[in-house]
Amino acid sequence: MITKLEVKAFEIARQPGLDPITVYYQDIAPGKGTMTLICYGCAWTMYWGATGKESVLRFFATCDNGYLVTKFGINPTLKQSKRDHAYLSKIIDAVKVALEEVTW
Repeated sequence: MITKLEVKAFEIARQPGLDPITVYYQDIAPGKGTMTLICYGCAWTMYWGATGKESVLRFFATCDNGYLVTKFGINPTLKQSKRDHAYLSKIIDAVKVALEEVTW
């Protein structure tokens, strides 16, 4: 059985030190959602099962960057460097700046 999904996306133009960033997001149900960040052929994805009453984008916009880097970036099976975390943090910063322009 195939179910059609309501996935939304936007792209952030090239930022200093970054290629364009594509953001895919989906509000699955109230308080639940997914988000995928893609930049330079790398992807990070996360599911949140408890975003309160917020949409996944609004939840993301209000989260601490350290929390987001950990959620998107930590994989116990992969060795990751401080440089990897700094790169992902820069991507998260760019997405948050772009979300400041969104009219909620």
